[in-house]
Amino acid sequence: MTYRGLLVTVDGISEIAVGVAHFVSDIHDAIDGWFEVVRCVNLPRGILMLVDEEGLLKNLPINVIASRLYGGAICGTALIMRECITEDGERDIIGLSNYDFNRVLRSIHNVMFRGGHD
Repeated sequence: MTYRGLLVTVDGISEIAVGVAHFVSDIHDAIDGWFEVVRCVNLPRGILMLVDEEGLLKNLPINVIASRLYGGAICGTALIMRECITEDGERDIIGLSNYDFNRVLRSIHNVMFRGGHD
């Protein structure tokens, strides 16, 4: 089983499959480093971004798309996923549904070409 995510690099965006069995290592490989979860001012509620926690220290280039979604500087690659609440009340990260995916693409379009979110 895999989760669907949206990889945001300094060169653009692409869909990515993240394996459930190797979730952390797949994200680590996609981002090329240890990651932290950030909530973005220009993404729909429940959608979050995983970013390289040492992107600035590694002197990675600024990711314009991720930075505009976040509302501050993001350096390096980012991965957009969905947050959910488990039956135990814990927060977890899951893949994007088709609906989520389209909402994220619309948010990216809005921040890049219209200067804001919906």
